[in-house]
Amino acid sequence: MRNFILDTIGGVWCNDPWHSSGEDPPGVGFRTNPERSATARRAGTPAGREEMRRTNMKAAVVSGLALALASGLALADPINYIDTLSDGEVGTGFVVLPPDGNGNDNPETWEWWNFYAQAGDFITVDVDRTEPNPDMVSATFFAGNSLPTDSSPMTTITGGIGPSGTTFVASGDDDEDDSFGGPWGDPLYSFTAASTGWYAVVVGNFLGAGSGGYQIVVSGQTPAPGSAIALLGVGGLAMTRRRR
Repeated sequence: MRNFILDTIGGVWCNDPWHSSGEDPPGVGFRTNPERSATARRAGTPAGREEMRRTNMKAAVVSGLALALASGLALADPINYIDTLSDGEVGTGFVVLPPDGNGNDNPETWEWWNFYAQAGDFITVDVDRTEPNPDMVSATFFAGNSLPTDSSPMTTITGGIGPSGTTFVASGDDDEDDSFGGPWGDPLYSFTAASTGWYAVVVGNFLGAGSGGYQIVVSGQTPAPGSAIALLGVGGLAMTRRRR
């Protein structure tokens, strides 16, 4: 089982061992700014102290999820994709805060997106709240030739385990300052696509102050061969964006 790590240097919850060492694992996503997180920049301020309190809460929650994983518990929920995102396209969504506040392990409250990428594409996933209440968390999974239709055996967004037939690629939580003054941050993470095919992106509301809207942008991906965007080319894509 993966070791869950609290990065005390940056003050950011992280679920991979390489992040704390400052190294990026080959073929796996990394934080956009691991040396200085949104939390670290606010250290010593009331907002920073509140975020550290919430970070410790997240650590306790994920520890409990690790025990659930060890006991073989799993949650399943149908996946209904909101949209297929092209390079730089802005998608809008709304994340519900579940009664227990922990949208990290409530799949019925997750929202799913997808995109197609070629091996070697440098992908950036940027999720920004559009109102102060939600606290988004996100992860990306490689699905290959077909996208998953059910979240099982996935139990948590940040646990490194994806839907059946997928491979965990990267995740993000409090990586950049939000537009509302904190005390929380928004997901912003990048990775190099190791394989060509479909990728699934999940967004949840992890211990936010309430439900709320967000925007998601995935950039750097190559469109799927034969898709309308691929056939249009760069000029055609520019025309479709101007018409929105």
